[in-house]
Amino acid sequence: MQFFPQILPGGVLQYPVTRNVQQRVIENITPGGAMYRRVDGGLGFVRWDLAFDSITSEQRDSLTTFFEDCRGTLRPFVFLDPFQNLVRRSESFDHTAWEKEPALVIANGQADLWATSRASRISNATGGSRSVAQRLTIPAWYPYCASCWLRADTESIVELVAHPSSSTGGISLPVTTEWKRHSIVVRHQSGETELLAGLRLPAHTEIYAFGFQLEEFEATSEYKRTEGECGIHSNARFREDELRWITSGIQHHSTRISVQAPILP
Repeated sequence: MQFFPQILPGGVLQYPVTRNVQQRVIENITPGGAMYRRVDGGLGFVRWDLAFDSITSEQRDSLTTFFEDCRGTLRPFVFLDPFQNLVRRSESFDHTAWEKEPALVIANGQADLWATSRASRISNATGGSRSVAQRLTIPAWYPYCASCWLRADTESIVELVAHPSSSTGGISLPVTTEWKRHSIVVRHQSGETELLAGLRLPAHTEIYAFGFQLEEFEATSEYKRTEGECGIHSNARFREDELRWITSGIQHHSTRISVQAPILP
């Protein structure tokens, strides 16, 4: 499996960058003249137009090598959407998208900071730590920012985790009685292509959690709620078969590329 390379420090893109969603709409007119429209879930695409300006020769060669390995539009690769949350079901910690360790009790429908009932109560009544996390097929060596709103009835300590599957390390954070968005930034040296992202509760701990987010940046951005979709696109392709470069000087190379991925039903 190939992953779109991170050739830029701290991120995958330069601005300006555009993201377009293209979907086919099916239209049906009944004999009585009524019109019905719906989106065809089997024929939609997301397209990203990326700019790389004044990059070094080493960065140019890295992108060129990846493009050639993909044979232009022929071979798919994994692309992480820089505008999207990388976890699915970001507010449903009891969903099967989340791996819950035994004896961890999760109750959805709790009051959240936005006066709705989309938070979860997570309880660990055991004598050892327990975690709830998603197992994501993404490069562990990329930089990521994980964030989540947390609170507790009594002040507690919770670990926010985003680490390779072979590791167990997390970052302990103090959780107070007020809602607060906690975040961590990680970049591992591991060459693994699987990352665990979620929460780990110490023994005899109960907290409230809302809106978990993982993104491919070294800073927290606006929260993006997800349901069945997320920002991991495993069947992305280049939209062109030729990579054109403009060289304006030593160590100053520029190009524009487009990446496209299908929207899965």
